[in-house]
Amino acid sequence: MYIYLFIALILVLLLGLVVVDFMDKKRGLATLERLALGFLLGVGLLTLILFWSSFVYIPYRVYIVGAIIAILFIFRRPKLQVNYRDLYNKKQLLWVLIFLVILIKLTYSFVETASKPEYTWDACVHWTYPGNIIYQLDQDKYSGIPNILNKFPGHIAHYPKQLPYMHYWLFSWMGEVNDQWSNIYLPISLVCFLVLFYFNLKRGRGSLMAIFFTWVLLSAPMFLYHTTFGYADFSIGIYFSTGIIFFYRWVCEKDELYFWIFAIFIALTSWIKFEGKPMIVLGLLLLLSYLWLNKKPIKNQLVRVGQYLLCYGLIGLPWQLLLHFNSVPSDERFRLHLNFVGNIHADLYDKLFIDGSWGATWFLAFFVMVSFYKQFFKEENKYLLFAIFFFYFAIVSVYLVTDSYYNFGGAAFNRTLLIIYPVVIFTLGRICHFDLTK
Repeated sequence: MYIYLFIALILVLLLGLVVVDFMDKKRGLATLERLALGFLLGVGLLTLILFWSSFVYIPYRVYIVGAIIAILFIFRRPKLQVNYRDLYNKKQLLWVLIFLVILIKLTYSFVETASKPEYTWDACVHWTYPGNIIYQLDQDKYSGIPNILNKFPGHIAHYPKQLPYMHYWLFSWMGEVNDQWSNIYLPISLVCFLVLFYFNLKRGRGSLMAIFFTWVLLSAPMFLYHTTFGYADFSIGIYFSTGIIFFYRWVCEKDELYFWIFAIFIALTSWIKFEGKPMIVLGLLLLLSYLWLNKKPIKNQLVRVGQYLLCYGLIGLPWQLLLHFNSVPSDERFRLHLNFVGNIHADLYDKLFIDGSWGATWFLAFFVMVSFYKQFFKEENKYLLFAIFFFYFAIVSVYLVTDSYYNFGGAAFNRTLLIIYPVVIFTLGRICHFDLTK
């Protein structure tokens, strides 16, 4: 079983590597970045392939898909060469010490994930169980699996399906429904995101500052805890944050590759969770802000917006259209609650600083932002601030115009903060200017 699980995970990586290698013609990404992007992108693309192919019954589906991925990789043969000198300066003992602490935290994430079956209610009902359903329907040779899922009661019908199809992929290769091991891709995704976080922060800030804020990112109990079980909030958080981080890199370096990574990863959030829809709007507002402030020609603005919307149209929109054509009811109910403004901000304060299991990270965030506020006036840094404020306005607006407010004061709001949390820590790393070696 473990060998087949390993093969399944490797195939995910190979699929993503083929796509990343095709996109990165200038070789602007470090090898470890390519590997990290490859796995995260592979998860998104593979689950979309499985989704589309499951409208018809295909015998040995996962093995056929796996064989095609292997053939594509052999023909493409992406060049991978790790240069360890790109990681850090050997003279920085502090870097090594911080890295060892991070390694301990990652070990906890892997051990905790693999030591137990899925036990949290939402993860079981919304993500693992639908993966089980897809697996069983495929075993029973059903066609039209997405349409069948739309007929199930409750959230199974209308929740996006990246996580369930990933479970189905791993179940199929393992030959059994084993949610103790199907969640192992989550800590792997964490490692991949940390690599991207570190390398993007290292550009312009140095390896020591980058590794320090990577540790800060992992220091919040809420964030690390959610890497050990199958809620979708961690997944949508790292995909959204990857998109914003590469938007920042695109603004700084103007490389087409980074724009497409931004657009694809933001679009993938809508394939993970319902909260991805406002994230699509947020990404569009961020793009429009950049185009307007830089006075780009109207033609260029239309092309960029069209490219961005194309990614959503190919990735997230088909699922929404399927829900519409199958008349699947939504939980969204629009109703004004403007009198809740004070309550919402009181709950926000409570979750950030008192009862949210975030440790001292939000105190640190506000302290650094106030102390180094002048750094936000730099051309590129202001877009990180825009992303944070757009997220704040998006979340508050949702609770003011829908009936979802009852979730705000509970654990659901804490989980929603996981979407923006990595972006906030990345922002701290960009604006915080002090020398750790002194």
